[in-house]
Amino acid sequence: MTRIAGDVAWVVTSGPDGPQCLIARVPDHQPLQLSGTAIDLWLSWADGASLEESIEEMSALYEVPTADIRPESERLFRELEAGGYLHE
Repeated sequence: MTRIAGDVAWVVTSGPDGPQCLIARVPDHQPLQLSGTAIDLWLSWADGASLEESIEEMSALYEVPTADIRPESERLFRELEAGGYLHE
């Protein structure tokens, strides 16, 4: 189960270039901007999905093999984990 860190806030907005998700460790950090599949991954993790569960969800949602989505999903997860935004 993935948990979002207690000091993290996020908002999903709609803009001229499509949906965006801003996440920030408050109050001291600048927000990160997520777009595209990164938004769907973030929302999956916010709902408590593990990394593996989120990869399966994205595979079904985007109708692509898990092998195609795994590398970028793992990279984003590890980046956000290292930044203190989430943990498994």
